[in-house]
Amino acid sequence: WSRRRAAAELLSEADTAAYSAKERGRGCFVIYDDDLRDVVDRRFNVEAGLHSALQDDRFELHYQPIVAIGTGSILGAEVLLRWRDVEGELHYPVEFLDVAEETGLIVSIGAWVLGEACREAMTWPQGDGAPQLGVSVNVSPRQLRDAGLLEDVRRALASTGLPAGALELEVTEGAVMNDPDTARARLEALQALGVSLSIDDFGTGYSSLGQLRQFPFETLVGKEFALQDADAAFRHAADSGALRVAVRM
Repeated sequence: WSRRRAAAELLSEADTAAYSAKERGRGCFVIYDDDLRDVVDRRFNVEAGLHSALQDDRFELHYQPIVAIGTGSILGAEVLLRWRDVEGELHYPVEFLDVAEETGLIVSIGAWVLGEACREAMTWPQGDGAPQLGVSVNVSPRQLRDAGLLEDVRRALASTGLPAGALELEVTEGAVMNDPDTARARLEALQALGVSLSIDDFGTGYSSLGQLRQFPFETLVGKEFALQDADAAFRHAADSGALRVAVRM
């Protein structure tokens, strides 16, 4: 039994090392050692924790306001996802999103985020005659590729009553340019629902404004330093009102 177990462990470790080498690209090799074991253990624990969090409703939505620079008025808020584990510790996306993306759990997590964000947005106070405050939700590369995204958005809007125009979906430049044809079709279908679309982290990749014009984005989001280095044409588009500009502070 001990020999069979040892052989099974060796095969598992070899498989893990081979998978890790494949992720790094062609012509690489990886030796299974304590460092790789720590990576595997961490990934296993995070994945198990995410499954549990979905079942036990331990994700939380926090928000940061979206403010009009000219007037200072609040236009809405951007969703910030957090995970509180069974011991009460709060985890930030940088600690778990990579595992959620790799395992595909991000699709289920993202569907929950959409529904909860729309529900909470409907509870936000607003003045008489004022438009519904908007809510901005990030869509991961895996979600954008998933055929069920359209139905997730449709269901979130229908179940909460949030006007489609009050929901903004943010995708990253990299997610769009990795598979432009699929991204364009998915974004056009989402636009047909009436939601607003923005591209996040613009200026950190290699896309020009001309390339992005083939997609139905209404807003470019980026850090100030990245936007300063973007195409000169970008400024002309912003001046003409063809696109809105959001600066992440």
